[in-house]
Amino acid sequence: MKCARCKEINAPNMQYCFKSGLPLNDKTVVTLEENAEVIQRLMTADAIKPMIDKRIREIMEEGKNK
Repeated sequence: MKCARCKEINAPNMQYCFKSGLPLNDKTVVTLEENAEVIQRLMTADAIKPMIDKRIREIMEEGKNK
């Protein structure tokens, strides 16, 4: 498969160009976009704060047990 960016020839089963890193097929692009949306939702303050609070409680509890 030929890369649209650098014109490098890649193996037919490659998802990314080994030279430029560009996705080589539509399925890979869609997967990247879907993953980016999920990550963006997870990175909102409302999603992160409970995880941070939980970890702080765990660290505080570990400190008490030493």
